[in-house]
This record gives sequence, C-alpha cells and structure tokens, in this order.
Amino acid sequence: PYTYACHVRADVFCMCTAYGEKQELVDIVLSIKKKIDEFPFVYKVLPSFGISISAEREPSISYLKDCAVIAMNSIKGKVFASYAFFDDEMRRHQLRERQVENDIVSALQEGELELYIQPKVDMHSGRIVGGEALVRWNHPQKGMISPGEFIPVLEKNGFIINVDAYIWERVFSYLGSLQQKKRHLVPISVNVSRVHAYDTGLCDTLLGLKEKYQVPVGYVPLELTEGAFLEDEEGMYVRMKFLKSKGFVISMDDFGTGYSTMNMLKNQPMDEIKIDRGFITDMDNPKCRIIVRHTIDMLKDLNTKVIVEGVETKEQREFLLKCGCDFAQGFLFYKPVPVEEFDRLLYSQDKSCHFC
Repeated sequence: PYTYACHVRADVFCMCTAYGEKQELVDIVLSIKKKIDEFPFVYKVLPSFGISISAEREPSISYLKDCAVIAMNSIKGKVFASYAFFDDEMRRHQLRERQVENDIVSALQEGELELYIQPKVDMHSGRIVGGEALVRWNHPQKGMISPGEFIPVLEKNGFIINVDAYIWERVFSYLGSLQQKKRHLVPISVNVSRVHAYDTGLCDTLLGLKEKYQVPVGYVPLELTEGAFLEDEEGMYVRMKFLKSKGFVISMDDFGTGYSTMNMLKNQPMDEIKIDRGFITDMDNPKCRIIVRHTIDMLKDLNTKVIVEGVETKEQREFLLKCGCDFAQGFLFYKPVPVEEFDRLLYSQDKSCHFC
C-alpha cells in the first residue's frame, strides 16, 4: 500500500497510510518521535501526534485530517502524552460544536438568546447597586443551553462578536427605557470577549449604541479578562484608553486567575476590579484570608473600586466587610435573572426607597 505525506501548515505535517492493526500506527508515531528526540535541536521539542482512523475504503482525506488535528490538540504540550486517537467523545464534541455553529445564526434572528442580569449589591444594606449582563440560550427543542457549552465555540469561530453586540444593544436599550421613564439608573456591565482584540469596529459599535439610546456610557462598564489583553495587548490597550476617554468605565474580571495580573494592574486603565470567587471559597484557610485582606487593601490604595464574585455564605460576607470591601455578586444575594425580573427587583427597591 502507498503512504502519502505532506506539510499542512507551520509545524503541522500529515501522513496517510493503510494499516492492519492499530499498533502499526502507534509504532510509526513512536518511530518518528524517536528520530525527533535524537536530533540535536538547540531547544526542547515536544512532538504531538493525532491519529484518525477510517473504516471506509475511500475516506475523505480532509475530514480525516481535521479529526487527527482535534486528537493532536487534545494532548498538545503534555509532556507524558505524545499521541492520541480520535475517539467517540471527540466525535460527540465535534458534532456539538457544529450544531452550535449551525443554530446560532437563527438563534439571534429568532430571539432565542436572552438577556440575564446578575445583580451587584452593597453588602452593608443588600441594596442592588448594579448588575452584570449575561447571555442565556433558550433553545426551542433543547431548552436552556449552558453558556459553557456554546460560548467557547463562538469564541473559536469569532461569532461571539455578533452575540456580544446583541447583548450590548439589549443593555443600552433597557437603560434607555429606564431613562425615558425617569427611573433610577444603575450601571449594568457588559462583557468584552478576548476575540474583540481583533475587532477594529469595537469602539464604533459601543459609541454608536451610546448615540442611538442616549445613555451615559458610565452606566455601561466594560468587563474584560486578562485574556482579552494577552491576544493583542497594545491594540486592546489603545481601544480601552480611547473608550475610557469617552466616559466608559473599565473593569477587570476574574482578577487573580491569570499569569500576569499585577502587570495588567500596573499597565492597563482599570477603574474597577472583580476579585475571582476562587479567593473566597476557602475562608477556613488562614493564608487565603491574608491574601484576600491584603489584596483588597492594595486595590483600595490604588483608588480602584473592588467587587468580589461568588459570595455564597454569611461568613464570607462578614469577612469581606471587615476587610473593607463593600460590593459583591453571588448567590447569597441573587442568582442571574431575566432582565424582566431584574427590572421588577429594581422597581420594587426604588419604590420602597421613595416611600421611605
């Protein structure tokens, strides 16, 4: 039987061959790896191999290659795993991704994507002082689809930019309606995906929504994770600095989970920091309490607003208040709710305050 080999791109190569037993394919992989390991490179090379098998006599080479790449990526960079076979779980994952990609356009058109808001509260009084805009997918057949299932797919294919813009418009529209009714506005932050590092229309989109709905942009904070800057730090920094000059508030989400958080804090134009929930899940650990207390002190010294995510117990609330932290999100107070329910909560609070 013939064996074909080719260069796909960059450091990716492909080989197609007939075989009798799967072990023959493993032997080929190990033989190639041995040659690479023995070659006197001046730096460490960790080859990864993905293997895809077809039962068909004349398979689609392109499809086999794609499957092998998926298998390869599953172990890329792992020191103790040099090869992986494309298996049923990878196949199911691939099918789920394709289903998301196929359904997301109609989901936007048919209004299946819904705006949810998780309130941010003043821990002293329990009053709602803001919210974070979140997206939920209410599929007509599958019901609610977890964001963890579709957001990574949309980030991979770039369609998250369309979904973000849809949610941003819903937020501006809602705040605009509150303003028209002369109701009290609270800031509702929106997430800016790392994919927006390559979105040259980011600033125009946000400023266009400001003009369309006549909402003061200080009421729409922009939440970014460290990953948004790591994609294109200089480009994202320039955009955030420009938007900040136009009145937008810049917030760093998941503070403390990245590799270079302190550099981000030093270099980027942050107005607000959201401390990740991972810091308060182990309050019985004395080291954890020390880290949280000093982190809050440091951020306050930097004149940065501090919000803690994931507050779920009264003990966590009391500890954070003792540390001088006033604001939080978490199930102790509210879960994410549809925008209509958030509106009722806000209206009830405003009515009660007016009555007092």
